[in-house]
Amino acid sequence: MKCFRWYISCRSEKIHQIYRVPLGSKVYLDRDAELQDIALRLYCEGPTGDTTEVTGDILDVGDAAGPYTIIFKCPFSGNRIEQTVVVDPVLDGNLSLDNICMQSHIMKCCGPLEDWQNVFKVSKDSGYNMVHLTPVQALGISNSSYSLHSHLSLSPTLCLPQVSYEEQLELFYRELRKIQAEDGLLFLTDVVWNHVSICNEDIRCHGDAYYNLENTPNLIPAYLLDRELGVFEEELKSGEHPSFVSISTGHDVNLVVQLLKKHLETARVVKLVDAFLPPGISYPSLLEKVLGAIRGGLMYRFVDGSGLRYSFPEKCLVERYFKVPGLTLAEETQLDVNNVDDGRKVLTCNGWTMGESIDDMSTTQAYLKREVVIWGDSIKLRYGQCPSDSPWLWRYMERYTCDMARGFHGFRIDNCHNTPLHVGEYFLRKARGVRSNLYVVAELFTGDEAVDKRYINRMGLNSCIRELLNAESPLRLGEQVYYYGESRPCGSFSTHEVVTNSDEDVMTLLPSRPHAMLTDQTHDNPCPFDLHPVPNILAMSAMLASAKCSIGSNRGYDELVPHHINVVTETRQYKKKEDYSETGTSFGDLKKALLDTHQMLEHEGYSETFVDQARDDLIIVTRHNPHTCGKALIAIRTDWHFHTTNKEPCDHSVSLPGKKLEVISSMKMALKGSEISYEKDPNSINGITNASVSLREANSNHLNFEGIEWITFQDTVNVVFKLVPGQVTAVKVHPTDETAASVSYFKDTFLRPTSEDLLSLDEVMSTFDIYALNYLLYRCEAEEQVDGCGGVYVLPGNIKLPYAGLQGFLSVLDDIRPRQEMGHGLCKNLSEGWWALEYVIYRLDIRPSTRSLGNWLRNVYKKVGDVPNYFRARVFDVVLRHLYKAALRRLAQIFPSFATSSRFIKELMLTSVQLVGIVGETGIPVDPGCIENVSSMAAGLPHFSHGFMRCWGRDTFIALPGLLLSTARYHDAKNLILGFGRTLRHGLIPNLLSERGHQPRYNCRDAVWWWCRAVHLYWLHDNSILGEQIQRNYDSNDNVTAASCDSRGYVSVSVLDVIQEILERHYNGITFVEWNAGRSLDEHLHVDGFRITAGVNTETGFVYGGSKHNCGTWMDKVGSSDHAGNRGIPSSPRDGAAIEIVSLSYLTVSWMYQLHKLGSSPYPGVNRYDNDTKFDIGITYKHWSELICANFEECFWNECTGCYRDTVGSEVPGADEKVRPNQAIAMVISPGLFEEDHRDRALETISEKLEGPLGMRTLSSDDLSYRPYYDNGNQSSDYDVANGFNYHQGPEWLWCMGFYLRAVSLSKKVRPNFEEYISRKLAPHRVMLSTSPYRGLTELTNKDGEVCWFSSPTQAWSSSCLLELLQDMGQF
Repeated sequence: MKCFRWYISCRSEKIHQIYRVPLGSKVYLDRDAELQDIALRLYCEGPTGDTTEVTGDILDVGDAAGPYTIIFKCPFSGNRIEQTVVVDPVLDGNLSLDNICMQSHIMKCCGPLEDWQNVFKVSKDSGYNMVHLTPVQALGISNSSYSLHSHLSLSPTLCLPQVSYEEQLELFYRELRKIQAEDGLLFLTDVVWNHVSICNEDIRCHGDAYYNLENTPNLIPAYLLDRELGVFEEELKSGEHPSFVSISTGHDVNLVVQLLKKHLETARVVKLVDAFLPPGISYPSLLEKVLGAIRGGLMYRFVDGSGLRYSFPEKCLVERYFKVPGLTLAEETQLDVNNVDDGRKVLTCNGWTMGESIDDMSTTQAYLKREVVIWGDSIKLRYGQCPSDSPWLWRYMERYTCDMARGFHGFRIDNCHNTPLHVGEYFLRKARGVRSNLYVVAELFTGDEAVDKRYINRMGLNSCIRELLNAESPLRLGEQVYYYGESRPCGSFSTHEVVTNSDEDVMTLLPSRPHAMLTDQTHDNPCPFDLHPVPNILAMSAMLASAKCSIGSNRGYDELVPHHINVVTETRQYKKKEDYSETGTSFGDLKKALLDTHQMLEHEGYSETFVDQARDDLIIVTRHNPHTCGKALIAIRTDWHFHTTNKEPCDHSVSLPGKKLEVISSMKMALKGSEISYEKDPNSINGITNASVSLREANSNHLNFEGIEWITFQDTVNVVFKLVPGQVTAVKVHPTDETAASVSYFKDTFLRPTSEDLLSLDEVMSTFDIYALNYLLYRCEAEEQVDGCGGVYVLPGNIKLPYAGLQGFLSVLDDIRPRQEMGHGLCKNLSEGWWALEYVIYRLDIRPSTRSLGNWLRNVYKKVGDVPNYFRARVFDVVLRHLYKAALRRLAQIFPSFATSSRFIKELMLTSVQLVGIVGETGIPVDPGCIENVSSMAAGLPHFSHGFMRCWGRDTFIALPGLLLSTARYHDAKNLILGFGRTLRHGLIPNLLSERGHQPRYNCRDAVWWWCRAVHLYWLHDNSILGEQIQRNYDSNDNVTAASCDSRGYVSVSVLDVIQEILERHYNGITFVEWNAGRSLDEHLHVDGFRITAGVNTETGFVYGGSKHNCGTWMDKVGSSDHAGNRGIPSSPRDGAAIEIVSLSYLTVSWMYQLHKLGSSPYPGVNRYDNDTKFDIGITYKHWSELICANFEECFWNECTGCYRDTVGSEVPGADEKVRPNQAIAMVISPGLFEEDHRDRALETISEKLEGPLGMRTLSSDDLSYRPYYDNGNQSSDYDVANGFNYHQGPEWLWCMGFYLRAVSLSKKVRPNFEEYISRKLAPHRVMLSTSPYRGLTELTNKDGEVCWFSSPTQAWSSSCLLELLQDMGQF
């Protein structure tokens, strides 16, 4: 049993695809990233139309072939989503679609039923396993094989006994079963749903069953024009136009069109037709199109050499679109088209169009514009929208369809793309109810692959008939074989999931092209001898046999019949087995050898294809076996022109790795003499008599084969093809022993989940800690270079991978694997050498912690190293995926909640591994004597990866709770808390560190409060954190301690002491100028911007600070453009009391009050100092917290905007009133500060003005300063955007979204169904996280989630804040 995993989606590029599995498969249902974690009710509509709810993760495809459609409501748009998988039949027990070799027959030429077995033995002996028959019903007056007199009567040519229809049908099917049992042939027939012969009397008794002027009045103008064409033709015949003589040249056609134009422009005709034209169509423009169509038809019927070459008046001028049986033309002109009874007398003929479907006659203009290739012997049937619209017709056709399904293994749907989809669906459901394993094929002439896909999915078409005959060149022929063949390119990526300890081999179900039934000739095609020389007949068949798909031909093609066998006029019969008197090799023998080769390639697993146009007339098709790395080559010398001058053998060499060449067959076909010798047999369909054919096969005891020479030397097979036109040679090349061993090891080890080497991988990685996993999986270029590791891997064209670790390669492979993009630079690089794998091993060897894996991988390398070069990408991909999965299993042992979390949470947790690791030169201070390498958190990669730009105080402590606490990385969290605590100075912690933290920048007011919040959240896990000792870099007077220079004399304080100092320093006021202020410190900042101030408003309790010259919060962009005049100017200073800082300080103050109250802290409040003199307590924590709470709503609530002010007391006019997302951050940190009604109103305002798809707008969209597109390279003179001045003036930041959603969770009114809302809201985040090359969430986006190329592609706080959200929701 084959197992597949099928990902359902809401995205149109995925749902409008073709997915196929063979009957008997197990299909696991999964969801793409967008739909993860969303509650959906899934329903499945099966092949018979039954709909059931899907309750598990397995789609029950049962034992029935056909379309299985998953139906659900899109959680984003509310639209109905349908995504279909077509289950293909497995015929006769084990015959897959690609093994089908079908030969078409015109049923009326097969003779009496009793002769059929002998007729079809010829097909069997030619290698076919399926016979296609045109309809077996009684035909109409035209004798066309597709114009049925009655769908419920069998053809008289079968010579069945005169018994009932049911009894005849049973006799007929008994004979088919006998032929199947004795000769192994399956049968497929055409089903005709669109029309019935014009002589069918039953249809005229049911006016609702056919199109006429009464039930389809929009056909009236088309009928009137058509009638006038009949009148004009009578005028030509009667000699009313003396200038007209005959139609045999283009000049004659032009004359006829001119005369017709005059006729149709007469006042009588214009008035007659114009009265019924639909709105928007003018008669002159219509007439131009009609005359153009008629001119083309006349050329084809009477003039073109490739056309019908009729003569007039023996054949009508144009085929009438409408017929009125029983009336002469003169009587017909008297019909009143507005009269109901007269309207029903007009019968609409059926036909076909190229491109536009005419399944909806109520809207089509194809009849009016004369765009239909009409079948004048058939009436177009009218079904309406459901059975009640034409009850008799639906019952009639349902019985016919079910009767055919009882006896035939497959259907070919005649005129499929003009069959109303709902009609085809209905009857195929009924047919599959009778025969669950029905094979359905069709020709689609839509000209639009998207339309083809709709027909395939709705009807469950298994194959689309495609034609090689009309290929205009050998190059096009090769392209068609490659495109329509279902095979993948040589060495293609494996779609198997990489698992261990599993009994199932599950493959990812990927979209496929429409499966082809590729033919060299169908019964509709012109005669191949009209298009190709005799040698090319064999070349076409050989190309057909080389394709990996169903293949088909025509009995006339195989009989070498040099004329078209017309489905209307042909009355002769096919020959029976005993009718063949010739001895020796026949074309049928060549065909059998080719079909045997086709089936051998499928049975033995040669599933990958490469088509090489070796020279203009030489095509070499290589079929590769991915299981053995064996090859089969079919070399075909074409003869595309009737007068090819170069008849000499070609001389083309091919060198292939291998130890042995085995000839499958060698064959040749030519014409004896210069002209075809043919005498038409009056009774039997016969072919030419002077075709010379020869065949040698591997089992024919021939040691030498004409047209090929080869020699094996040093594990290389050198082949020289010396083929003449019309010669074909097929060979196998067996791999060397070394290659076979490597391929076998790869298959047995990495494609077998329980292999010993694969199971040992977990043991090898059992010693990996989180830092080893960081090194194994990630590390960007700068991280590598800082530690002297060289950098990331570089592909041809100087394309650098995002990471040096496995994820760098896998990001590329995950992208190209579904598309089988074997021409990608990584694949080319691997085909040239194993350098990528050697690079991975080299990196693992560098670190002692990963060296054991390097040794394991080196052992693998030795065993797989001899696979062919084109196979390396496949091996490399599978091996790396196994390493990655093993790393995840190890991570599940380190992160307790990883194994049981959703995919999205796992991917978020992986960003903790990605962004927190051990990297040199980060500036994180460590305790004296510490020999441990301390981990650090990158604010984002690759922009903020190393040196003083890696660890930002603000970013670190905003991200710490999500990336470290929610993932239980307490050791790393404590190191960061203590490390930054060592750097406390002026009551602040730095935003930027320098080497070992000795020259940090204290230019932000908020980082210290985020640090306090992180301590508080850590304390909830382990309250001993407050007693941890910190070795200070600076004393309480902000002086550098001696230890900063000589590692002696550190001031040791507890974490609680540090928090107390922070609060006291703020209460007493902070004012200083940054150390080393000036251009060397910050080349952009105005001199006044280096003055840092912070304090507490004693009336409100609010922490305030900053000025218009600097920006002390996270919105910290300073202008740098002289050209635009914004250099040194903060874009958003947010001076005064910033709302999130007030909230953070309230959290800390109220916590300190609780600690003192519980006896866990000796500090009841803060002291006031004056010139280092200590006064009595300045304010208690109880009073301070109450003061903030009492003043918060009054000061921050803004009734005019319906939300909270961003700041209070800013010296920048209008800054306080700005609508920004910081209020949502404050709501989460200290929800007790907010009145419930005000909070809910504010959230509604934020939703309207700030909420984006991925992030939050940093400024309301209705603000005059709103500029949503960030471009740091903007060199314009626009003050607002130059050099990215608008960094926080509209672009949408992702970290704010996490806090906003957490704020929404506090309200019961804003989003009542919060969990459902969250699962939908986070859909784009899931998509980004799973598809970004960096596998992270970006820093920011432009307007409405548009990509910002200046954004850091993976940012710590973007992931962290969502982890906090999901932890709040209890999803860990």
